[in-house]
Parts: sequence; structure tokens; C-alpha cells
Amino acid sequence: MIKVYKYGLLPPTTNEALILEQISKAHKYRNILVEIERERRELVAAVVGEHTDIEPIGKELIELKAKRDELREAIKKKRATTRTRSDEPDQRQAVRDMGIKIRECVGRLKVAKTVLYASGDVTARLKAIDDRAKERIKIERAACGVYWGTYLLAEQDIDAAKREKTPPHFKRWTGDGRISVQLQGGLGVPELWGVDTQIQIDPLSPDAHDEAKPRGVRKLAQRTRLRMRVQSDASKKPIWAEWPMIMHRPIPEGARIKVATVTRYRRDCRRWDWELHLTVDIPEPEHRVLGGEGVVALNLGWCASYEHLNGGLRAGFLLSDKHESYEATVAFSVIDRIAKSESLQSIRDKNKNEMHAKMSAWFDGREDLPVWLKERIQYLHAWKSPNKFASLARQWRANRFEGDNVGYETLEAWRYRDEHLQRYEAGMLRSAILDRREKYRLLAARMADQYRTLIIDTTDLSEFQRSPRPEEERIEIDAVKLNQRRAAAFALRGALVNAFRSAGKLVIQLKAGPITMPCHACGQLDPWDRIRSREHTCSNCSATWDQDWNACANLLKVYRETGDARVVTKEVKKTRSQRLQDARRKGPSDSDGAVSS
Repeated sequence: MIKVYKYGLLPPTTNEALILEQISKAHKYRNILVEIERERRELVAAVVGEHTDIEPIGKELIELKAKRDELREAIKKKRATTRTRSDEPDQRQAVRDMGIKIRECVGRLKVAKTVLYASGDVTARLKAIDDRAKERIKIERAACGVYWGTYLLAEQDIDAAKREKTPPHFKRWTGDGRISVQLQGGLGVPELWGVDTQIQIDPLSPDAHDEAKPRGVRKLAQRTRLRMRVQSDASKKPIWAEWPMIMHRPIPEGARIKVATVTRYRRDCRRWDWELHLTVDIPEPEHRVLGGEGVVALNLGWCASYEHLNGGLRAGFLLSDKHESYEATVAFSVIDRIAKSESLQSIRDKNKNEMHAKMSAWFDGREDLPVWLKERIQYLHAWKSPNKFASLARQWRANRFEGDNVGYETLEAWRYRDEHLQRYEAGMLRSAILDRREKYRLLAARMADQYRTLIIDTTDLSEFQRSPRPEEERIEIDAVKLNQRRAAAFALRGALVNAFRSAGKLVIQLKAGPITMPCHACGQLDPWDRIRSREHTCSNCSATWDQDWNACANLLKVYRETGDARVVTKEVKKTRSQRLQDARRKGPSDSDGAVSS
């Protein structure tokens, strides 16, 4: 079983400048890889697009998309003028018809490309393009100056982006980044304690993870030091970086560490956080004793709940096969902190816009500006990031000139105020997210201890944040989207899945279709306004139920009625070693059907 162990680090005490240099160079190398991939795609598109069978279809597709965009824009303009959905149904239907034509054209284009790729001449040209890209990657890799474990992270990012339809995007430099070491063959736990040449951790006291010891004694004993190789010297000996580390939980005996990654990310405008991620391969025990029994189903949601004294925002609802129900809520105290951080961001944006206008007016037409300042503000009109203005204020502070009082004091006053608000905003949001995550994890641990199987459905949560296209009948409700973001139901689902997986229990994802509106008792489908009322009484069997309770009951019903692996679209993935161990336990007669490569 592959798990990732995360540990907190304090800022580095040795070779911090070298660490930041490696992070910066890795960022530049990643953007170079993006440039190579985008160029490769352009060359492939040129080769494919110039073919006589594909060129007319490509032009037709472009024209159809342009017509659809015109129809959509007409609908948007009419709605903006009347402030209502005043467009005629015929307009929306025309856009949908255009979408059908586009899909048909895309289908013909795919068929034509399939035939084209079978051509030997085209295949050779495409292979030459790929070979040229691979050769350039080799050259850039040798020149990037990044240790091999770290540059592999950038290459893995681009390899993943190659599988996407849209080309990868460049990332601007923010100071965030990662450094890593790849431990070929894996590293055993005993080798971690100051022996390996890639990563070392100072040995811990036996009191560090002894539950019999007081908590204060354990916390003191968990303090240690991490050393990671960031480069090699001329004689190929390691150059180490060091971080104070808190190893709050042990790595299981027999586990092998595959990858170690240190991540640097911004906490606020002044502070950075550091974390160590250890990717660990834990052997599956020969005989696992599973606690708990029964099945529990999860339905995600984001509505207000007042069942508890303080109420909250319901992020999810769980129902067991014994009709035991549980509600996962985010307290209103947490929601208020998230809302406060959002309001602080709004205030910061307003202050920045006002300062931008004042500074533009002050700079306009001035001839007495020093050369360095003229160069810095050349594209002032296009600045959007507050970091650019803060950086300008710090540089200006060290390079004052005669007659700059009004401009400098305006910018410095904004910087001082914005820094205060940004730290306030970041702290408020951080505390709210940590509280929410902790509650989800506690509920997940409780469910994993009590039940053996978790049932979830195939809901794509990102679809709820997508604004409907003009031709769609769905109406966007901003309050619902806001509640979804604040409840972070994806974090609840992730916590439950991780808890069940860590306990070696089963997680099944069912493609169950509509589960919220059909009555679980009789199957009657009654449409009703689910925004105004969470409860509904079935018109057929007169059963009254909460919609989330009903959704969970429908999930359990699908699971009971089918009881068949064919309805399982996604099960918890097992490693090859786990599948081999399962096959051995089942015996030779079952091994052929149980093991897959």
C-alpha cells in the first residue's frame, strides 16, 4: 500500500540559499519544458492540418464554432440589457443545434486523423517532431543545473500535461516550489537514520512515540533534524541542506521510502511554510483483522443545517445499512471566518485599485523620475498583482530622490496597510480550513472504525462550480456555489476515502444515476423546489424524507440490488504486490483471475 507521510519543518538552517536556487532553477526548467511541449503541439497541428482530407474539415469546424459563439454572445447581450432570462427558447435551441453539428464535425475529424496517422509518411514526420522535442529536453536537462531528483518532478508534471487536450501553461514565479530525491529501489527505515547518501534523519528518542509517556514528553522527543541532498560537489559527494523537523508519527517497520520531497509554500506576505512528504510503500500484512461491520453510504451536499445547537453548513450525510445516520457539518464559526477572509480580500482589491489610480496620476507627465523608476513603471498600467506594487515600494525606500514625498508616501501607506490586511486574511482562512479539516478527519476515523465498506457515487463536484452555458436550461444560483466552496465537500469525501483505505477496508464508487429525487421506497420521481425545502413527501407512497437521507438510501439500494462488480466503476486501487498477495491467499485456482499486470 502506497501512503504519503507529511511532516512539518522549520525554515532551513543550512544551505538555504542553495535550496532557493534549486527551487528557482526547477521553476525555470519547468517553463522551458512547457515551451517545448507547446512548440511540439504546434508542429504536429501544422503537419496534420495541411493534409487535404483534414484541412476542409478543420476550416468547417472553425466556422461552426464562430457561429455558435455569435449566437451565445447575442443571448448574453439580451440578458445583460433586460437583466432577465428574456431570450427566446428558439435562440437557445439554435445554439444546441449548432453544438450537434460541431460534434458531428469533430467525429469526422477524428476519423480522418485516424486514417492519416496510419500513413507512413505522416507517421515518420510526427516521429521526427517527437524525437526533436526529446533531444531538446535532454539538452535543457543537462544545462538546467537542477539535481536529478528535483528535475524529475518538473518532467512528471509535463508528462501528465501531455495527456490533456489543452496545452500546458507557463507559471509565473511566486517563490513556491519543491525539491526532491528519488530513492531507487526504496529506502528501508533503518537506513533513514543517518546512513543514506540522499536523505537522513537524526534518530529519535524511544519516548517519541511511546503512548505510555506524557504528551509533553513525547512532543519534545519528536524534535529531530532532516538532511536532504540538494547537489553534489566536484568529487560527487553530497551537499546537504538541513531543516529542524517534528516527526509526529512513526514510519511502519518494513516500509520502504520511495520518494522524499520538501515543499515550500507561502503562508502570508512575510512567512513561508516548509513540509516534508515521504512516499512510502507499506507491505500488506498476511492476515489483516478488520474491525467494524456493515455498509455506510455518503451523499455530499452544501445546505444550512440547524439540527445541532449552533447549526452549521451540511457538507455531507451518511446512512448505514442499519439506518444509522450521521451529518457532517461545518460550524457557522468556521464559515464566518472564511467569509471574513473573503471580505478582507475584497477590501484589499478596492484599496489596490484606488492606489493604482493615484500612482498613475502622480507618475503621469513627470520628467524628473530616475532611470530605474522609469524602467520599473513602464508597464504600470497592466499591473494586477499587489506584489509588484509592494516590491516597487521596497525598492523605492532604498532609492529616494528629491520631490518624491507625495508619491512614495502614498505607495508606502498602501503597502503597510495591505500587508496588515493580507496577514489578517491569511491567518483567518488558515485557521478555518484547519478546523474544518480536523472535523472531517475525526468523522472519517470514526466511520472507518465502525463500518467495513464505504459507498460513494460518481458525482463530479467541479461541474457544480461551472457556470451554465447560455443555451442550457440550468439556472445558476450564486449562493449555492458559494456554499459548496465553503463546505469543501471534496475534502470530506477525501478524508473518508483515505480513512477507509488506511484501515484496509473497501471503498466502492457506484454509477448510480439520479439518486436525490427518486423516492427510495417506491421509485416515484417527484420534482420539487429543493432550494426552499430539504424535505419532501412522496406523492405515491406518502413517505416523508430528507433529500440527503433519501440519496444515501438510494445508494444502498443500488448496492444491495446489484451486488455485482459490474456496477462498480471505481474501486480502491491496489498495487501489484497487493494483488499478488491476494492471489496467494486465494490459492492457485483463483490466481489467474485475480492478478492483472
